[in-house]
Amino acid sequence: MLRRLALRWIARGYEVADSIERRSARLAVVGSGGDPDSMRDFAVIAHRGASADAPENTLPAFREALLQGAREIELDVQLSRDGEVFVFHDASLAAKTGARGAVRDHAAARLRELEIGGWFDASHPGRSERFAGTRLATLAEVLAEFGERLRYQIELKAPDAELPQRALAVIDRHGLRAHVTLTSFHSDALARARALDADVATCALVRTPRLLRAEAIQRGESRGLRAGALLRRAIETAVDGAFDGVALAAPYLEPRIVDFTRSRGLRLRAWRVRSEADLDQAVDAGAEAATVDWPGRARAHLSQRRSGRGKAARSAR
Repeated sequence: MLRRLALRWIARGYEVADSIERRSARLAVVGSGGDPDSMRDFAVIAHRGASADAPENTLPAFREALLQGAREIELDVQLSRDGEVFVFHDASLAAKTGARGAVRDHAAARLRELEIGGWFDASHPGRSERFAGTRLATLAEVLAEFGERLRYQIELKAPDAELPQRALAVIDRHGLRAHVTLTSFHSDALARARALDADVATCALVRTPRLLRAEAIQRGESRGLRAGALLRRAIETAVDGAFDGVALAAPYLEPRIVDFTRSRGLRLRAWRVRSEADLDQAVDAGAEAATVDWPGRARAHLSQRRSGRGKAARSAR
C-alpha cells in the first residue's frame, strides 16, 4: 500500500512538471513556424475516416473523408478468429456493436453481421444523417473501394503475431504497398512487418509521457522519467527498429523534441489533435502531418492560416 502511494506521488510530481513544460512549449512555438509553404505541404490525415461525421472505421466515414478533401486516412486493423483482417479500433466489441468479446473471439461470418451505425446515431442525436445498419468493414473492402485515390495509415491494433503478415497479404493483393504506411504502438508488430518486407513504410506511435512513465515505474525505474527523456527514449527505440517515422501526441510537440526526431532521420506526425489549437501546435512545431476526426474543418483552418500569413508577408514587403 505504501509503495503504491509513493509511486502515485512520484508520478504526480512528474505530471505537474510536464504540465509546466507543455505550457512553455506552446509559448515557444507560437509564431516560430507555419509559413505558407510549409503549411501547403502539411498532410491532414482523416482519423478513422471523417469520424466526427460518420461511424469511425467504416466505409461511410472513409467516403466522407474523401468528400471533405482528405487524401489520406488512418484506420485500425485486427484479426478475426479465422484470420480475416477487419477494420475496428476497440479492444472490446461491446460498446459500439453490442457483441461480447474482442474481434479475435469471433469468426469473420459473425463479425460481418455486426452493426456499428446505431452506436454513432445514439451518440450524435442531433444529426440529420443516420447510419443505422452500417456494418464492420474488412481491410480488403476498404482497399477495393478506394484504391489509389487514398493513402493509408494502417494501425496494427493488437500485438498479434499473425496480423502483420495477414495485413501485408491483403495490401499486396490490391497492389497498394506504395500507398500504405503501417503504424502501431506495438514495436514488435512493426518489427515483424519489417522482417517480412524491409521496404514497407513504418511509423511508431508513441504513447503520452504519462503512460510511458507509468510503464517505467512498473518496471522499477526511477530515473529519466521527465517527459522529454521518456519521449527521446521512445524515439531511439524507433531508430533501433529502423522505422521510418514516429507519431507523437500534439500537446508534447515542442522544438527540442522535433529537432531530436529530425536529427535521428525520422519523419514526424502528430496524433491526439482535438482542436485547432492542437493543430496549430503540430504545424508550428514542425510536424509533417496530423490525424484529425474532422478533416474538412482542419483543411479550412490551414487554408485560412496560409491566407493570413501570405497577406501579412505581402504587406511587409
